[in-house]
Amino acid sequence: MPADVLAWLVFTAAVVALLILDLAIFHRQAHAVRRREARA
Repeated sequence: MPADVLAWLVFTAAVVALLILDLAIFHRQAHAVRRREARA
């Protein structure tokens, strides 16, 4: 397998892993952002 194909596979796997991590673990409940929270 050429190195550039391997690099694309690793990159794609990393993006998918980060997306799953974001959606499954770091996903928080949607809420209205108040001014005090926005300034912080």
